[in-house]
Amino acid sequence: MVVTLDPSTMKVSVILPTYNEKGNIEKLIPALKRCIPWQAEYLVVDDNSPDGTAEKVAELMETAADIRLIVRKDERGLVRAIQRGIDESRGDIIVWMDCDFSLPPEKVPELVAQII
Repeated sequence: MVVTLDPSTMKVSVILPTYNEKGNIEKLIPALKRCIPWQAEYLVVDDNSPDGTAEKVAELMETAADIRLIVRKDERGLVRAIQRGIDESRGDIIVWMDCDFSLPPEKVPELVAQII
């Protein structure tokens, strides 16, 4: 079965697994929003960061309905965080990225275009 996505109506879910990423997440989400031309949601899956990552995301959520926060207190780890993000996502296309800018936000549209 071939699935055809209409770029004008599709939604992209960006999963952002975090642990102590307060300094990066407050820069990364706005950078992604500037770069992604499609409707998107940003799922921050935080492993109960002691540095205030979840609190920073909650601040961002006050003015942005497209950001969602999942705080995991017991179940931790990158693979499980990504799986939780996939389980909670609402997008037609799902991507994930580290929050350390190892993948520049500007590259995400290219990645999504290749998926389309």
